Amino acid sequence: MKKLETLYYKIGGDNKEYWALLDDLRANAEPLEAKWSGDYIKATYEKDGFIYVVWENMELGIQSEIEKYAKEEA
Repeated sequence: MKKLETLYYKIGGDNKEYWALLDDLRANAEPLEAKWSGDYIKATYEKDGFIYVVWENMELGIQSEIEKYAKEEA
């Protein structure tokens, strides 16, 4: 998969875009998997031909980032 962009959660910053995308993914995307990766939960979704990977730091209880990938067809 080719990474297209990364949206970072900003501690103490404006996260409206981050929360809007996360809410949209949770409501409208197809969940593919969720697994532990160190202290993080890595949740993978598919929506509109793209793959999104949401990283949440479970030790600190905060969001981290959302990565967007181009889905490569076989």
